[in-house]
Amino acid sequence: MRTLSVLVTSLMVALGILVLAGAATLRHVDTEWRHALSDRWTVELSSADADQAVTTLRGLSGIADVRVVPADEIRRLLQPWLHDAALTAQLPLPTLIDIRIDRGKPPAASVLAEQISAALPGAKLDDHAGWTRDLLRIAEAGEAIGLAIFVTIALTATLTIAATARARLAVNAKEIELLHTLGASDGFIARQFQAGAFRSTVIGVIIGTLLAAAIVAGLIKAAPPVIPFVSQLRLEPADWTVLALVPIGAILLAMLVTRWTAYGLARRLP
Repeated sequence: MRTLSVLVTSLMVALGILVLAGAATLRHVDTEWRHALSDRWTVELSSADADQAVTTLRGLSGIADVRVVPADEIRRLLQPWLHDAALTAQLPLPTLIDIRIDRGKPPAASVLAEQISAALPGAKLDDHAGWTRDLLRIAEAGEAIGLAIFVTIALTATLTIAATARARLAVNAKEIELLHTLGASDGFIARQFQAGAFRSTVIGVIIGTLLAAAIVAGLIKAAPPVIPFVSQLRLEPADWTVLALVPIGAILLAMLVTRWTAYGLARRLP
C-alpha cells in the first residue's frame, strides 16, 4: 500500500506542476500576442506605387514605422497553407505594407482606414482585430482549462489521501483497539498515521517534482518556435516560485487530510 501511495502522490504532483506550467506558458503567449498584434497592422495595395504609398503612410498621424513586405516573405507565409512551392512561386501576390502603430498615440482603425482610402485609392487596411480576438480567446480558454484541471487534481488528491488513510486504519483496527485499551488518545493514534503518511508523501513529492521539473525544463529548452509571434517558451521567476509551492502544498495537504481522517475514524473505533 505504501508503494501505491508513493506512486499516486508522485503522479499527482507531477501532473499538477505540468498543468500549472502549461497555464503560465499560455498566459505569457497571450501577453506576447497582445503586444505583437496590437500595434502591427497591414495595408494591401491594389494599384498604387509601393514607394509612394510608404511616403504617404509615414505622413499619417499615429504610424510609427512603415515597411513593404517582400514577396519572398509573403510566399514563405503562404507555403504552410498551400504545401506546393511551385504553386506558391507562380501565385500573383498583392503588395502588402506592414505598419507599426505608435503606442503613445494609437489611431482608431476606422479613422486610419478612411485616411488611407482617401490618400491611396483602392488600398485596404487590416487591423487583424477579428482573428486576433480569436487567438486571445483560445489562449485565455486554455489557461482557464489548465487551472480547472489543477483544481480537479487537487480535489482528487484530497479524496485519494482520505481513502488511503481509511484503508490503513481499517487494516490496523485491532492495533488501534489495543492502543485504546492501553490508554492511548485519539490524537496520539492520528499522529502515528500522520507520521507514516508524511514519509510516503515526501518520497512521492520528491519523485513527482523531479519528474515534472525535467519535463518542463526539457520542453522549454527543446521546443521549436512554432507559435506565431512567440520567440521561445518561457517561465518567469514568479512562475517557478508558484510551481515550487505545489510540492509544499501537497505535503501540507496530505498531513492535514490524513490527521483529520485518522482522528475522526479513531474516535469511532472501540
